[in-house]
Amino acid sequence: MVKRRKQRVVLRAKVRDMHRRTISRVFSAVIKLLALVLVVVYGGKALHKLFFRSDFFMVKSVEVAAGDEELSAMILNKLAALKGRSILRFSASRLENDLKYENPGIKTLSVRRIYPDKVRAVYKLREPVACTARGNASGAPVFFLIDEEGVIFDRNVQVRERNLLPEFVVCSTGDVRVALNFLKAWSIYPRDNSLQLSTASLCSVNVDQWGEITLDLDKSDPGTNGTRIIWGGYDPKTFAEKFARFQDVWQDLQKKSMKVEYVDLRDVPQEGGSGISGTEMVGRVVVRPSPAQKRT
Repeated sequence: MVKRRKQRVVLRAKVRDMHRRTISRVFSAVIKLLALVLVVVYGGKALHKLFFRSDFFMVKSVEVAAGDEELSAMILNKLAALKGRSILRFSASRLENDLKYENPGIKTLSVRRIYPDKVRAVYKLREPVACTARGNASGAPVFFLIDEEGVIFDRNVQVRERNLLPEFVVCSTGDVRVALNFLKAWSIYPRDNSLQLSTASLCSVNVDQWGEITLDLDKSDPGTNGTRIIWGGYDPKTFAEKFARFQDVWQDLQKKSMKVEYVDLRDVPQEGGSGISGTEMVGRVVVRPSPAQKRT
């Protein structure tokens, strides 16, 4: 009987000890949690003050990599609005998108943070391969530039620079891609350089409403004398044959010193079976002598 009582007393003591230890652990955990909360709160405030309010991370200088003088000045003016703000408190991607939207002539643009207090912009301009004219409110033509991706953009260029580019005369924006594909094929196809048939000799590439292409060769070039080339529809599969045929005709005209008003290649090449891509490098080529040639 006495033994059982002792066992019950010991058991009650153990239970009380276990409760005390549990309460102690819970209390200790609460104290630690409160301490952690205080550290986070006050530490967060300190970090917030350091990163967003202190002078250490405030933007003090901005710069733009060398490029177009007028455009660089505009970008620099835009970046100047960041001065006095935390270097972490602006969206670089949004700023890049805004600048590119306002200036379609920018191909790539990167706004970089240089810690702790500097912002730098680096950009690359689109390289024009052609130009196109559009009428303004007064009816006068306004020239826009076109790059190899078909992006039409406005940029202040000298008249001399614009005159070095072929002009695209198109009926719709979709025709720009047709003219670009043709110009690319024309520029890469092997040729006899003495025939003066580079893209620099092209004064204009015209695409009509049916997708037919005519070319005006540069009138300032005495070798071309302002000849019009009636190419017809552009087909990349037959371009090589057609260009080779045209080159033969053009070489023959130069040997004979003939000045022509136009060369019509719409019937070249004919469907056959012996040439490249299953076509023959033959077909009717119509050559019309220029009026001056007729008089002589």
